[in-house]
Amino acid sequence: MEQEPGSNQLSYSKRDETTMFPLIEEQRKSGLTVKAFCETKGIAPHSYYYWNKKYWNNRKRTTSKRSSFTRLQIQEEAPADRLFCELITASGGKLRFYQSVPAVYLQSLL
Repeated sequence: MEQEPGSNQLSYSKRDETTMFPLIEEQRKSGLTVKAFCETKGIAPHSYYYWNKKYWNNRKRTTSKRSSFTRLQIQEEAPADRLFCELITASGGKLRFYQSVPAVYLQSLL
């Protein structure tokens, strides 16, 4: 982060995502109030809140682009006592099938 010479203020031209997003994360981890953090870093509170909103909107947009699909491996001929397939959810839950089930059924579970 570059500061104006002889000033505690961030250069206005340097306020972009690459500068402000790390500051948003730093404030959250610092334990300081927004006001105290902004005073320390020389940021106007309204500017912090503007970039904070952009930061969270950006995070929502990037996390919603992630696929929720899970690779499923199916054995063609599985004996009745052996596992046919196991479906593991993003939260770590497991569904085990010991006999063949239609793909439409598996799809309805997702």
